[in-house]
Amino acid sequence: MQALVRRLQRMDVEVHRLTAPLAVPDFRAYGRPAAATVLPAGTYWIPMAQRQKHWIQSMLNEDTYVPFPYFYDVSGWSNPLLFNLDGGRSGALLAPGAEPVPPLPEPPAQALPSPVPSVALYQMSSGTSGRESAGWLRYLLEQVWQLPYQRVTAAQIAAGALADVDVLLVPNGVSTVASNALGPAGRRTLIDWVNGGGRYVGWRGGADLAARLGITTALLSEPKSDIAGTLIRVQTNESSPLAADVGAFNWVFYDYDLVMRASDPSHVAFRYPAAASPDFAVSGFARGEEELGGTAAVIDEPVGAGSVILSSTDPNFRAWTVGMQQVLWNAVLGPDAVAGVAARAGSVTRADKEKAARSAAASLAALESPLRISVRATSADTVRGLLGRYGASYTVRQTGSKATFLVANPGGLTGDDHPFAAALAGDLAAAGVRVLAFKAP
Repeated sequence: MQALVRRLQRMDVEVHRLTAPLAVPDFRAYGRPAAATVLPAGTYWIPMAQRQKHWIQSMLNEDTYVPFPYFYDVSGWSNPLLFNLDGGRSGALLAPGAEPVPPLPEPPAQALPSPVPSVALYQMSSGTSGRESAGWLRYLLEQVWQLPYQRVTAAQIAAGALADVDVLLVPNGVSTVASNALGPAGRRTLIDWVNGGGRYVGWRGGADLAARLGITTALLSEPKSDIAGTLIRVQTNESSPLAADVGAFNWVFYDYDLVMRASDPSHVAFRYPAAASPDFAVSGFARGEEELGGTAAVIDEPVGAGSVILSSTDPNFRAWTVGMQQVLWNAVLGPDAVAGVAARAGSVTRADKEKAARSAAASLAALESPLRISVRATSADTVRGLLGRYGASYTVRQTGSKATFLVANPGGLTGDDHPFAAALAGDLAAAGVRVLAFKAP
């Protein structure tokens, strides 16, 4: 909370704190319906009757309006949700007893535990997705947590660089590139390291790599939905060590990420509530988001004497997602979920589940920052023709009446730098194609 209040104050926002309880007739908590509520003394209050009201709205609003389904960036950025803070709004005319909050300093870095585990970071690929995700992580480790770590390459892993490492961080990247770079020796070494007590913490492509290696039995699949940089509420398994200092719920930043299903419900640390549940909430653009209901957002799976902790989303997206950074902190520096030794990766006990996980991963499109275009299936041939003009390589996945094109982007170029992304959007409009969603990297 201190960091968010300081962020507001640095933009000349007047922040107050209640000196007495306040009855609010229409308090609308984030992701909840309006209800009469009594807010306790000490609650932060930010009145809209000030010159920075538009900045306040953009920072603290619950759900940013998205006027059209074309995206070159994210569609949700509510700061309280990114911080996983309780809060809400009221449209009533209120006259609370409150006093101004003096300027707050930057909160101090969280104290590291003793002893500090040996941590290594493996950047899976050199494309945009790998550089960005690893770069955000390096900022968090170095500038925020001030946690010592080492960087390791695929060749170093194969040569035994993990021998004295407790935790391996594997952020986003292209999993097939990483697997090929590791080679048979590196893949075998990594599996043995986990079985021997190592803790593998991976997300997005890092989760995909774990499935391809067989060190997880989670099933990953391509999303059928269109969810472009959106905050979605997840429910905490409060008995998990990953839940420490998180609360009953958190918010993940979902951006066309994989859908993850644990082979064992006990492995699930955070899950998406059932889509029909009042706990299911979305901030940003989403179409077909109900497919996530009941699936896993984060799993913590014991493997041999070690563990594999996977997130389908980036828990440190752009170093924004402070609420999920706490989960990552727990994953890196917290205790194991299960004491003792579980079934080893590669053992007969896990063979069938590992085979299923590998098979599911093999069907994934391991692409570097593709363009994504979703249209009505009746327009698929028109889109094929337009892509043909540019000599584009692509795959098409049809779900019911919707066709989704994943357009290869080997250079990992951004939408601004891509040779035809902007022109293609105009071509689609000129051809009369109803675009359900268009996401440029």
